Amino acid sequence: VSDVPGPGSRALAGRLARVESRNVTALEPVPIFWERARYANLWDVDGNRYVDLTAAFGVANVGHAHPDVVQAVAHQAESLLH
Repeated sequence: VSDVPGPGSRALAGRLARVESRNVTALEPVPIFWERARYANLWDVDGNRYVDLTAAFGVANVGHAHPDVVQAVAHQAESLLH
């Protein structure tokens, strides 16, 4: 949809540089800022879609936002979240 990183990610990186210590977050090269994820796909703030090949153990087996996991988390959050 756009260059990578796109204008939205560049703008967010600029904002982050103004409000956070450079010792906390690496901004070179400009990072991609994720907006949402579903199953094995990720979308950045510019609308570009990626296949998530870096998913950790919590996502690798069922994907991002799997409906069964979302339902279980919502159910648990009603009584005790932590």
